[in-house]
Amino acid sequence: MKASKSQTSDGSANTEAPFLHHLEDLRWTLLKSFIAFMVAAILVIAFLGKFADLLTWPYDKAIEITRNPDNPDLQGLKSNSPGAAFIAIFQMCFLGGLGLSIPFILFFVGQFLAPGLKPNEKKYLLPGCIAGFLLFLIGSCLSFLFMIPTTLVFAIKMNRVLNFDQLWDGSSYYSMVAWMTLSVGFSFQFPLVLLILVRLGILSTKKLQESRKLVLVIILIVSALVTPGGDPITLTMFSLPLYGLYEIALLIAKRIQPREINNSPDEVEWNPR
Repeated sequence: MKASKSQTSDGSANTEAPFLHHLEDLRWTLLKSFIAFMVAAILVIAFLGKFADLLTWPYDKAIEITRNPDNPDLQGLKSNSPGAAFIAIFQMCFLGGLGLSIPFILFFVGQFLAPGLKPNEKKYLLPGCIAGFLLFLIGSCLSFLFMIPTTLVFAIKMNRVLNFDQLWDGSSYYSMVAWMTLSVGFSFQFPLVLLILVRLGILSTKKLQESRKLVLVIILIVSALVTPGGDPITLTMFSLPLYGLYEIALLIAKRIQPREINNSPDEVEWNPR
C-alpha cells in the first residue's frame, strides 16, 4: 500500500507520510534484528557448556601441537578474578549471539531495502545477502580453524623462549577468540561493499585498478589490528585471502558496473570534495 502525498499551500508535495512510513519500517527492522540477536544469545546460554568447549578447540589444538611431555608448562585456562567467569559468559553470549544472528539480520535488512530498489537492482539483493553470509562464514572459519591456533602456537613458543610462566586468563582468551572470529568474518564483507559502491556508480573499476597498492597497505594495517599475535604467518593467512577477494571483486565489478560508465570514454570517479 502506497502512502499518499498531501499538497502544501505552495504546491509542493508533503513527504511527511512516506517518511513516517519508512521510519516505521526501520523500527520494525531493528526490532526484528534485536529479537533474532536475543534468541541467538539465549541459545548460547542454553548450551553454554558445549559452546565453551567449542571455543576452547583452538586452545586445545595449540597445546597438542606444542606439547612438551617433559615440561607441561600450559595445562588449562585460569581465572584471576572473582568476576572473570561472568565477563567470559557475557562475552560469549553477546558475541556468540551476534555471530549466530547475522543471517537473519541480513535478511531483515534486505527486506527493508527491497521496496526502495529499482527492478533491475532487486535481482542483486538476494545474491548479495547470500554472498554476505557466505563471506562472513568463510572468514569466521578461516579465523577459528587456522588463524587462532597459529597465533596461539606462536605465543606459546615465544613464551617458552623467554621462560615466562604461561598462566592464561580464561576471560581474555574467550575475548580474543570471539574478537578475531567476528572481526575476520566482518572484514570479508569488504569485497561486497566495493561491488555495491561500483554498482551505485560511486566507484569505478578504473579507480579500483589504480588503487591496488593502497588497498594492499590498508589490508596489512587491518590484519595487524585484528591479529593480536602479530606473527607473520597469521598476517599472511589473513592478508592473502582478503586481497584475493579484492581481485575477484574487481573482475565481477567489470560485469556489474553501470552501462553508462562502461560506455563513457572517461570513467566517472568519485571525489569526496
